[in-house]
Amino acid sequence: MDQAADRGTANLSLQRRRRLLRGGVVLLTVCLLGAGLAAAVRQSRILHQMQTDPEVATVWLAQVTRGPNHALIRGSTVQRWANEHGVHALGDYQVLTSSFNGEPNGVEFWFDYDSHLSIKDLECHRVGQTAFVDDLGQIYHGFLDFEGKSVGVYLPGYDHAAHSLTCTVHWMPRRPAALFPVSRPMTFTVPLPAVRRTLPPATTLPAGLVSVTKNGVTVTIGDLHL
Repeated sequence: MDQAADRGTANLSLQRRRRLLRGGVVLLTVCLLGAGLAAAVRQSRILHQMQTDPEVATVWLAQVTRGPNHALIRGSTVQRWANEHGVHALGDYQVLTSSFNGEPNGVEFWFDYDSHLSIKDLECHRVGQTAFVDDLGQIYHGFLDFEGKSVGVYLPGYDHAAHSLTCTVHWMPRRPAALFPVSRPMTFTVPLPAVRRTLPPATTLPAGLVSVTKNGVTVTIGDLHL
């Protein structure tokens, strides 16, 4: 009898230890998933340079387009496939084409936001003289491009010797609503692709003296050093 009781007690103790072990594994898994999710959120905030003014809006950089094709792609290939088969439960796949599409030398900053105001449609404006400045200190003027809820800020051209562009704007209700309140300035910076620069072949350069005459004045170049 005592041996059977001892065996029963041992079995209960073993079952308890197994339950505790399973509970520990589940808890560890939840903690790891939570840590992974938090890390993914932090990485997403860094990638999209998400910024918040708690009184006005949370704003993030959705995409940057360069060259002639300026279009904001919203959604994933899975959502696109689902939409093509009549399923919209996962959200919609959208391609928003810029009103500046086709311009080959421009760059466009595309912003998405969550408004904290009763007015949900927002726009942005430059802070001070201009919105754009490159890492060489040169300033540029951008143009607003509204595509639904998203806001594009388009720059027609920039110095391709620059390595990065910074856009500093503040946010406010979209016109014709009142232009207040205005958010604190928000700054977004993107790197620019390196541009390969080449000199023309020496054989294409004129040999000897080169003279140009205009309005009775002649200028002659006899030598050139790089």
